[in-house]
Amino acid sequence: IILDVLWPDKKSGFQICRELKNDSRFNKIPILMITSVDDKYGLGFKNVAGDETWLPSDDFLSKPVVPKALLSKVAELL
Repeated sequence: IILDVLWPDKKSGFQICRELKNDSRFNKIPILMITSVDDKYGLGFKNVAGDETWLPSDDFLSKPVVPKALLSKVAELL
């Protein structure tokens, strides 16, 4: 599953990611987050829900996404 951090809806990519990882139908599927945050430990990945839990995604890519990097990450996760 590839998710962007920012969504036009009321939910964020972080919230959707957590919901998928907490759902037994989807929790074994790898999730790759796409973000403009260039540091996994940056503010965009911390305290999003007002707590200290880290994003449960399996990996992330920074924007702009390079197609070759995307293919490589997907191959790694699969």
